Amino acid sequence: MHFEGYPDSGCPEGAAHDCSVVVSGTTHFSARFEDRYRVAFVTSRQTFPSDLGGFQPYDLACNVLATDAGINNTTNDGFVAWLSTSDAGVLTRLNPSPFDFGGSIIRPDGELFVSAGLPDLRASLIHHPLNVDERGAVHVATGPSVLTGTLYTGVTASNATCNDYTTTSPTAHIALGDLGGGPGAWSIYNPFTTCGSTNALFCFQKSGGGGLKLPPTAVQGGKRIYVLNRNEVAATAAIIKTRCPSLYGRPCFATTSTRLASAALDPNQKYYNTRWDLIGTGAEVAAGRWRTGAWFDDTGAPFPYPRIAVIGGGATPSTPVAASDICADWTSTSGTTTGLGTVTSLSSYFSNVTWNLATSATPAPCSGFTDGYTAYVVDP
Repeated sequence: MHFEGYPDSGCPEGAAHDCSVVVSGTTHFSARFEDRYRVAFVTSRQTFPSDLGGFQPYDLACNVLATDAGINNTTNDGFVAWLSTSDAGVLTRLNPSPFDFGGSIIRPDGELFVSAGLPDLRASLIHHPLNVDERGAVHVATGPSVLTGTLYTGVTASNATCNDYTTTSPTAHIALGDLGGGPGAWSIYNPFTTCGSTNALFCFQKSGGGGLKLPPTAVQGGKRIYVLNRNEVAATAAIIKTRCPSLYGRPCFATTSTRLASAALDPNQKYYNTRWDLIGTGAEVAAGRWRTGAWFDDTGAPFPYPRIAVIGGGATPSTPVAASDICADWTSTSGTTTGLGTVTSLSSYFSNVTWNLATSATPAPCSGFTDGYTAYVVDP
C-alpha cells in the first residue's frame, strides 16, 4: 500500500505527505492508501471476434476470466479490455488520473510489465512481454494476435477498430498487438489486419490490488545482450557488419554461414537486457527460449515503435543458415534475406521480419529499410 494523502483535510493529495491543519475542536481525518501496482494479462481464450458490439462485451470477458482465476475484485468488475473506440481511447475507462499514478503493472506470474504505469508505457519501457494469461500460463508469441485498436500510448488507432467492433468485413481494419511484443509492438504490431480473424485480448486492472506481490528487484549481474544505439543504426546490412567491432570491439551477435551466433554464449551464464530483466541462460537464449527481449541499447534506452529490423540469421541463434540467405554473410546490399528479425517482438526477434505490414511481405531487401538495420551485441 502507498500513502496518497488526506482526502477530507483540505490538503492537496499527492506527493506532499505533510499537512498543516488548524484544529479548534474535535476533528476527524481519513487517510487514503492505494496499492502501487496493477495487474494485466492476455486472455487464455484466443478466439474473440471483432464484432461483439463496442467494448462492453470484451470488458465482460476480461472480468469473467479474472473472476474464474481468482484475481478480480469483490464486485467482479475490476478489469477492462485494452480496446479503444473511434470516440474514446482506452484510458477513459482506466480512470486516467489514478492510472497515471506511476505505479507498477505486473503480470499474474509476478513479473514486471512496466515499472511506472502509463508514463512507462508512453516511454516504451517494457520489461517483459504481456504473454501471460489470467492463470499465469505463458503463451508462445506467434505474431500479431491481440485485438487492441489502440496505440501504445493508449490513444485510438485511426480507422483500425473494425467500426468500433461491429463488423468482420474484409474492407475494415483492426490494429493488432503482439503478445510477444516489447516497446510499441505490444499494442500495435500491425494496423492493417482485416476484421475477419479472431484474436486474444489484453486485460488491465482499473485500480490497485489483486493480492499479488511486486516482483523483487533483479540482481544486477551476469552478461548483457543489447542492440546498437539508435543513433548508430546503419543504412545497410553491409555497413552494420563493421559497426559492432568498431563501436564495441566485438562482433555483432548474428549468425553467418561459418559461425553460429550461439558460439558467443556460455550455456550456463545468465544473460540480461540492459534494464536487468533476465532473458535466459546461454542455453535458453541459444535455443530461442527468450523470456523477454533485448530491446534496449547499452544505455538502457528502448527502441520504440515503429519496429527496427535487426540482423540475426536463422530461426534461433543456434540455427545454421546459408550465406545466400543472409546477404552473403552480411557483406552485400544486393538481393533479399530471411535473416532479419524485429527488435521489439519475440515473435520474430532473430529472423523472418515482416518488412511490409500491408502485404506481410518477406524476405526483406539487403539494401536496407528507410529506418535502417540494427544489430545485437553480447557481452564477452
